[in-house]
Amino acid sequence: MWFPRTSGGLVWSPRPIAAISKVIAGRRTDWPLVLDGLRIIILVLSTLGSAAMGDDRNREPIPPSLMGSIQKTPTVRHMRAIREGDSMSRGICTGLLRVTVVALAAMGATALPGCSSPSTSPVAPTIPMVVVSAVSGTVREVNGGGVAGAIVTTRSNRSGAGPDATGPATVTNANGEFSLPAWEMPAQIARAYVNIEGPRSSQWFGGFNRPLMTAPAGEHPASVVVDVRLQSLPSLSPSGLDIVVSNENLDILATPFSCGPCGTVTFQPDVTSDVVLEAEWATSEPLVLAIEGISGGYSEQSVWLGPVEAMPGESRLWILVPRSFTAGLNLDTDLHLYIGPRGRLAEPVSIHLTLRPVGSQAPPG
Repeated sequence: MWFPRTSGGLVWSPRPIAAISKVIAGRRTDWPLVLDGLRIIILVLSTLGSAAMGDDRNREPIPPSLMGSIQKTPTVRHMRAIREGDSMSRGICTGLLRVTVVALAAMGATALPGCSSPSTSPVAPTIPMVVVSAVSGTVREVNGGGVAGAIVTTRSNRSGAGPDATGPATVTNANGEFSLPAWEMPAQIARAYVNIEGPRSSQWFGGFNRPLMTAPAGEHPASVVVDVRLQSLPSLSPSGLDIVVSNENLDILATPFSCGPCGTVTFQPDVTSDVVLEAEWATSEPLVLAIEGISGGYSEQSVWLGPVEAMPGESRLWILVPRSFTAGLNLDTDLHLYIGPRGRLAEPVSIHLTLRPVGSQAPPG
């Protein structure tokens, strides 16, 4: 309640209005009276506004004695002068506004009569969701059986301002099998996919990435079944290495080299001497061979030796790896050897690889 009430209504007094006038004039006054004066002004404006809108409900009548007192106060005279174009100092207007703001802040959260509205708590926006399909399958090693311990994850692809989402994850069992349930993600994300990597205990070439099906919330998209091949990356030592390349091997599509299917091998760069890498096989299938190294630090790029290609009927290839090539490489990264045919194989090919320093044996002609 802004004012004390009596049985006859509000107790009106011109003293609060006069107190506001003293503040504007720069004289000391009684601040409680100033607050009462501001409340009177707000109530008068509210009442006049209600009358202008034709709404007389719950409107307190303003006694003529109060209206007369208000009209005679310096505050109202100043306001009338502003309305009539009197060149009043802007400082007086600014002072009145400042007093009004301070007083309203001191009164707390107050509303004009008849204009109050119920307070509402902020409502968090609803984010539409979609259902991502369940996925299952088998992870097999190229030319081998199931891969145990392969890492299977489901993720989202961020689109615009949409948030990232991570779905369920698992590892393959002893037979290379896995199964993941359906899950939900925000609808504004472009797509979800399943990603499969080989076990951390060994090196693997490539990986697997495939989009998953989605459907509106409450529906069930068709499950996705995959058969994934992972290709191991064996390491070539000076004692040699035997590998098998078949049509199950992965394809290599790179610049300036491509082969498919393609065998992949790693070996450590030698910066102390030139070395020769040799490859021999028993069939008449013409094969192609190339070596890839990585140069640079943060801006890594591929550097190639080769390719060299066998002529029809040949079953041996060799390539020189000079010190000048390895000196400019990132020595934290092994070299990669790629070998295979340009097209499909008639049958699997067994290949023997050796690595030796130059001068230990004359290279084949």
